[in-house]
Amino acid sequence: MPLAAGDRVDRYTLVSRLGGGAQGNVWKAIPAQEPGTPVALKLVDLHSASSADLTRARREARALANLVHPSLVRCHRTFEDSQRGILGLVLDFVDGVTAEAAIDEPRFTLAHRFAALLSVARALAFVHSSGLTHRDVKPANVLLRSDFWNFPEDPTTVKLVDFGIAAATGNRDGLTAVGDFIGTLPYLPPEAVDPTTWLVQDDGAARDAFSFGVTAWELLVGGHPTGLPKSARVADYARAYREVGDRGTPWPPHHPLSGAWGEALAACLALDAERRPLSGRHIVELTGEALEPPQPRRRETAPSPRVRPAGRGPRTAPPAEHGGGKGAHGPAPIPPAPTGSFPLVDDVARLVATAAGGAVRIIRPHAGELRTLLLLALGVVVLMLALATCEAVTGARRVFASSPAVGGALGPNWRAGTGRTSVADAVKAAARPV
Repeated sequence: MPLAAGDRVDRYTLVSRLGGGAQGNVWKAIPAQEPGTPVALKLVDLHSASSADLTRARREARALANLVHPSLVRCHRTFEDSQRGILGLVLDFVDGVTAEAAIDEPRFTLAHRFAALLSVARALAFVHSSGLTHRDVKPANVLLRSDFWNFPEDPTTVKLVDFGIAAATGNRDGLTAVGDFIGTLPYLPPEAVDPTTWLVQDDGAARDAFSFGVTAWELLVGGHPTGLPKSARVADYARAYREVGDRGTPWPPHHPLSGAWGEALAACLALDAERRPLSGRHIVELTGEALEPPQPRRRETAPSPRVRPAGRGPRTAPPAEHGGGKGAHGPAPIPPAPTGSFPLVDDVARLVATAAGGAVRIIRPHAGELRTLLLLALGVVVLMLALATCEAVTGARRVFASSPAVGGALGPNWRAGTGRTSVADAVKAAARPV
């Protein structure tokens, strides 16, 4: 039965179709219990799906239910709607686009591409350590959440999806005769498309490593390392890989990548499965990056003010977001004056900071601290005036004592060193007629 937006399936209301494939369609849906939290429903038609499709859908549900990683989606539950004949998987909803859809976008910079690939490699490391192989790594199965563009190094903004053909490591059901395979042809390793030529059969981490290498090549270099279009047939890929082995042609072809990433790319694309990285962990190590991603550094909302003891306020302005200063977001804003501050001082502070283009940060003391500072300043001023007065008096005494024009009673008394003659008495004595 065809589905449309607004239809109710199990306890979910369909909103919009997100995509689809051989195993079913994926819908954005709203659960009745939590209307504010959308989910992704992967719906498989029980009437038209093959037994293999149903097995894969259930296998994906079991795999995702047991995998908890920042770069993986969760499967929360499964259900069967007997009236509509549907098997459903309830997954995390990711608001974003696939790496395949974004590959030509200018905002998908080289730095963004490296960050996305690193998140995928770390996710593969976790998947492989859990005893599973993804078996369908490709740009179409890498979701970039809407906030990835602002926080590309945050592993939660990149999701490796579609575990429909995932299998336990060592499972061999994906390696059969030429032309009969499980996976997406351009991303399959040589042994999967031509098992008669490439005798080393590995459907585990080595397969994922090669698929990761093709994905990285597509994002970082462009196209396929063989130069074949995606419309090429199985025989075309088998012949291309065979010719490289027979002729000794340099492989992978020349590319602009160098350093650790260049070495990681060459290792993943090795035609011999035994020469590829042993797991996603090995891929991450080859890139020179840490296996565990750093804690995401982001600030989407203003931080709550710290609680300080009564009578005390913050001594410094809060740190600027993403390094502070004058950056991509312009001058750092000046925080508002705290309650109880002096408006005149605050206005002067704002003028100074504005004149400096935001490069100067103003330290605003608490009102009580400012009063203390003002009293200390007043005390210093009074002390300086007192010292100035003493210096003036001392200077006057020296002038009177050394001046030859002063005579009478003043001169003898002062030179006698009695110390009892005041400046006023000396002036009076000098003023008496001789």
